[in-house]
Amino acid sequence: MRNCKTCSDCSLSSRCVYAMVFETETDVGREKGGRVSAPPHPMVFVPPEDEKTGYEPGDGLVCGLKVFGSANDYLPYFVHAFERMGKAGLGRRLQGQRGRFVLERVEESFFPEVSVYENGGNSMTRPENLKALCWDFPETWPAHGKAVRIVLDTPLRLKVDGRLPADLPFDLFVRQALRRMSSLFNAWGDGEPELDYPEMIRMAGNIRIREKNLRWFDWQRYSNRQESRMFMGGLTGDVLYEGDLTPFLPLLSLAEALHVGKNTMFGLGRVRMLWQ
Repeated sequence: MRNCKTCSDCSLSSRCVYAMVFETETDVGREKGGRVSAPPHPMVFVPPEDEKTGYEPGDGLVCGLKVFGSANDYLPYFVHAFERMGKAGLGRRLQGQRGRFVLERVEESFFPEVSVYENGGNSMTRPENLKALCWDFPETWPAHGKAVRIVLDTPLRLKVDGRLPADLPFDLFVRQALRRMSSLFNAWGDGEPELDYPEMIRMAGNIRIREKNLRWFDWQRYSNRQESRMFMGGLTGDVLYEGDLTPFLPLLSLAEALHVGKNTMFGLGRVRMLWQ
């Protein structure tokens, strides 16, 4: 173990899993020729779908973790981190201790019948046929309507000219989805696809909002490393868009998988498409 205050001071950062995940800019460097100055983290934490905040002994908790690109080579480290997390405990302290848990099972989301890890096992099975980060979509799509309702399952945190917008026009959503996609593809995939970005944003301006139910959700967390509270609020609710959505089908599908906006590593920006 080296006595360094930051990853940037450590000569081992390029071989360190912690630096790759949490100090990604130090590990992989800034993108050359990309549209985003700082590379994104190679993972997204997917919180439980329910809003339960209290757990009794014996209760189960299911969450997810999306890992991108070459970071999948370090899957055993992620599993080990969850095991250590369970021993250290989560949540507020009760009688001097946090709530502890045991990691029972790890599954690959696309093939849930295949177990990656079982509690008590001494080995792991790396999933085969992992989906790569690529713009690989069929030329013809199943029939969709002319409208889509985008549901914000977790707060969507965006910044435009240094401000947090209270509205979500479709061209803003497309701009943010393109930014997220291109940054991930550059850092962890085979490079961003050759798309006409200005034209896509121009066409997105023609998509109308038929109905919106948006509200601001205030959320904050405490950072032990920075010894301060981090404000991470964002938009929640849903928006119904109407117009020629065909050119945006691949991008909207990717948005569901990759999340959109800021602080995605903590699970923010999870969206769903409800076609009408």
